Amino acid sequence: MSNERVNQKKRAPSPRGHFLLGEMEAFRTDALALTRSLQKEFGDVARFRLGPFSVFQLSHPDGIKRVLQDNNKNYDKNTPNYKTLRPNLGNGLLTAEGESWASQRRIAQPAFHRERVASFATPMTGAAQAAVERWNGLTADVPIDMAREMQRITMRIASDTLFSLDIGDDAQAFAEAVDETLKWAIVQLTSLLPLPPFVPTSMNRRFNRASKIISGIVSKIVAQRRKDPTDRGDLLSMLMLTRDAETGATMNDALLHDEVVTLLGAGYETSANALTWAYFLLAQHPDVWEMLQDELRTVLGGRLPTFADLPKLTFTKMVIDETMRLYPPVWLITRGAVAEDEIGGYTIPKRSILFANAYLAHRHPEFWNNPDAFDPTRFEPSRAAAIAKYAYFPFGGGPRMCIGNQFAIMETQLVLATLAQAYRAEIAPGFVTTPEAIITLRPKHGIQMILKPVKRNARLAASA
Repeated sequence: MSNERVNQKKRAPSPRGHFLLGEMEAFRTDALALTRSLQKEFGDVARFRLGPFSVFQLSHPDGIKRVLQDNNKNYDKNTPNYKTLRPNLGNGLLTAEGESWASQRRIAQPAFHRERVASFATPMTGAAQAAVERWNGLTADVPIDMAREMQRITMRIASDTLFSLDIGDDAQAFAEAVDETLKWAIVQLTSLLPLPPFVPTSMNRRFNRASKIISGIVSKIVAQRRKDPTDRGDLLSMLMLTRDAETGATMNDALLHDEVVTLLGAGYETSANALTWAYFLLAQHPDVWEMLQDELRTVLGGRLPTFADLPKLTFTKMVIDETMRLYPPVWLITRGAVAEDEIGGYTIPKRSILFANAYLAHRHPEFWNNPDAFDPTRFEPSRAAAIAKYAYFPFGGGPRMCIGNQFAIMETQLVLATLAQAYRAEIAPGFVTTPEAIITLRPKHGIQMILKPVKRNARLAASA
C-alpha cells in the first residue's frame, strides 16, 4: 500500500449553493425535484446546506441502514423538523428520546399486538362502508376530492379505534388544524430566521389557533376517560391501563395527551395519503384494476372483508405495497449525528443532519427495474423476499420503526378491498396532480376524481 492514510477524511460531494441560503429556496419550492437532482448529480451520499444546517442526503439502502439500524445510537432526533413538531406533538413516541421514549414504547407496545389490532377490522370496514353509502348519494359524474374522502375515512377509523367513538364535527376541525400545522412546519424548516410561535405573525396566529384546536379536542376526550377508565377495548384504554414492565409506571395525563395527538394526527394523515395515491394509480392502470377486481370477486364475492380474509387478499396488499413504494407516506426520515461517523466512504461530521430519503431509495435503479413504473407484481411473495432491506422502508426501520405499521397495513388493505368492490374512479378531465413533499407526501391540491359504480359487485353499492 502507499503511504496515504487509510483513515483520511473524505468530504461528500455537494452543489455550490447560495452563499447564505444554500439550497433552501429549492427545497421550499420543490423538495422532490431538489433531492432527485442531488442524487443524479452527486450520487447516494450528497451534502448540501439548508441555511446554517449541513445536510447529508442518503439514498442507498446501505447508508440508510447504517443510520436507522446498525449505528442508530449515534443518530438522534435533535433535528429542526422534529423541533417544529414538538409544539404540537409534545413528547409523544414520534418525538421523544432516550429513556423517556423507551418507557413510552414499552407501555404502548401491547396496544399494537396482533390480537388487539385484529379487533379493529370491523370499525375499519365500517368506516369504508359508510363512505360507500355516502358516495351512493352523490350526483353522478361530479368530481370529488379523493384526498379529502380518504381523510374522512381514516379519521373515523382513528377516532373509533383510539376512543371507541366518532368525534363528529371535531373531525373536520382536527384535520384542518393538522393541515395548518404542517404548513407552518415547512415554513419554519425553510426559513433562514424562523420566528417562534409567540411572535404574532399571521402564520403564527393561525398555527397557535390550530394547536389549541388539536390540544382542546384531545384534552376533552382524555379528561372524560379519566373519569371512567373502564377498558373499552380501544387504544386509549390500553395506553391508560398498561404499566411499564420494567418500572411499573403508567402514562400521566401530559404524556397520554401527547401520545393521543401523535396517534390521531399522524395515523389518519399517512393512511389517507396511501389510499389516495392507490386510487390515483389504479385509475391510470386498468390492467392492474382488473387484477384487483378478479381477486376481490374470488375472495369476497361482494361481501365486506374481514380480518380472516387478509391472507387471501394478497394482490390487494401488493397494490398497497407498490403504492407506498412510489409514494411513501413519510418520504423523508431525519436524524442528527451525535458523533462523527462514516457512510459510503464519506465523513459525516458531528452535528450534521441526515436525510434518509425513502422516496429515492424506493426508486433506486440499482434495486428496482423500471423504478418509476407502477407494478404491484414486484411484491409477489417470491419476489418480495429478494428486496434488499431499506430499499423499501415505508414505516422506517431499526428500533424506532413505526409502532403502528401492522395497524396501517391492515387498515389500508381492508379499506381498499371495501371501496374497490363498490366504486372505481377516473381522474377528472384536465386535472393534474403534483406530489407535495412536506412532512408527509400528499397530493398538493388533492385529486379530483369521478366515481363509477362497479356493477358486478353491486351488493356493497346498493346497501344504502
